[in-house]
Amino acid sequence: MGRILVIDDYPAVLQVMEYALPTFGHAVFSAADGATSLKVAAAEGIDLILATSICRGCRAWRFVRH
Repeated sequence: MGRILVIDDYPAVLQVMEYALPTFGHAVFSAADGATSLKVAAAEGIDLILATSICRGCRAWRFVRH
């Protein structure tokens, strides 16, 4: 299925997504800040990004422009 990047600076949110999404067959990658999320997105061929509207180092709308 899809390769999903989850971006959130709350560890509990990342843990829930890392647990739930693979049950539907998705590969899940996570990042807690803008710099890491950009690196992961570039390296992993991400199909979908789920992002909080604001996280450390990156506002979601700025991330989408990259």
